[in-house]
Amino acid sequence: MSKLFCDQEGKSYFETVNKNIKEEIEALPENQLLASSEDEIIDYIFSKYEIIPLQIYEDRMFAQHEDTKVIYRAYEYKEEYDGLKFNVRLPFTGDSQLWYIRPSTWTTTFPEGSIQSDKEGRDILVFDVVVMLDQDPNTSNKHIEDNLKSIRFYLDQQRGDVERFNNNIKNIAKGAINFRKRKLKKKAAVIDAFKISLRKSAEAPDISLIPVKRKLIKPLPPVPDQPTEYGISEDDYEQVLKVIRHQGRSFEITPATYAVHDEEDLRNIIVGHLNLYFPGTSGETFRKRGKTDILIEDANRQRAAFVAECKVWRGPSELNEAIDQLLGYLTWRDCKTAIIIFNKTVSGFTTIQKKMPTIFESHSNYKRTISTRQAGEWRFICCSKEDIERDVTVHVFLFNLYV
Repeated sequence: MSKLFCDQEGKSYFETVNKNIKEEIEALPENQLLASSEDEIIDYIFSKYEIIPLQIYEDRMFAQHEDTKVIYRAYEYKEEYDGLKFNVRLPFTGDSQLWYIRPSTWTTTFPEGSIQSDKEGRDILVFDVVVMLDQDPNTSNKHIEDNLKSIRFYLDQQRGDVERFNNNIKNIAKGAINFRKRKLKKKAAVIDAFKISLRKSAEAPDISLIPVKRKLIKPLPPVPDQPTEYGISEDDYEQVLKVIRHQGRSFEITPATYAVHDEEDLRNIIVGHLNLYFPGTSGETFRKRGKTDILIEDANRQRAAFVAECKVWRGPSELNEAIDQLLGYLTWRDCKTAIIIFNKTVSGFTTIQKKMPTIFESHSNYKRTISTRQAGEWRFICCSKEDIERDVTVHVFLFNLYV
């Protein structure tokens, strides 16, 4: 373990991020800068550089223990005692780098811990607590609480620093954009005054963006001479799935609250959550042969960014119908999709999980399976119903709401 919140001063860290923002705007190609409005560039910069504060989830904290020896030393005297070592694992969200950043207000003592990845690839905070067997049985709890109390203090102080930085990102970006554009105007004036004719640059392209927030990084418009790509980018696809994953796991934490809802209500909750990140997300939207449950489109509807179906588990036959239904909604531009399944009635959740690969592998449009490190999730490649050469990615979520 190492000390937390003490590797780098917060002021220095935020100044580095500010410098990176200015350098990125300064490095934008001229045609990119001219093809984008000020608001579009600011949105892109904010979504890329916004710092997500750390948030710990003490209600999901768990620990493992093992026997150990506790060594006591005093001058040349040394004694070993039987003891226990508790390895405490604390889930969190936010930018992991912040664990090493010292806030503007701090004390002379720092909490301890290290950042590790769990089996599903998520970062968690880990710290050890060692006690002797002869000590008060509550000693380990006191050590844990002392460390958590210190962590809470530093997170509270740091959160204010992060909020102040995030509130200033747009002003920093706007200042850098205006500075860059003033330079371009001066450059243009020099070129206009030049007596020899110059070859004109290509026309700026039309701008078509999918608006996003927070860490879903907003793409800038394509520069001239680049072909339009249909569908959704791999990064945005993963970010949409991340939002659904977070909401589904929230359902699982308090299943009694959500199990009372039907398929449509559960879908509407997810649609509402997605709208925080992708404004314009819709539910029950007509597309091709019917109404798809979740649809994210770009502004002029030239392509669908994301199509998904929500289903309550009622057996393999109905899931096969859901696969047919999803593939039937897709146009030739749609290639990244999802099926979200809620189990509300089956107590043997593992049994359903074991069936999932077999159901897809037996489907007539199945092509292959892609491994995923997320428990309760699968990813399959299927062929389009109308074009066997067209691959469609289907990411499957299975959430357990059984009470």
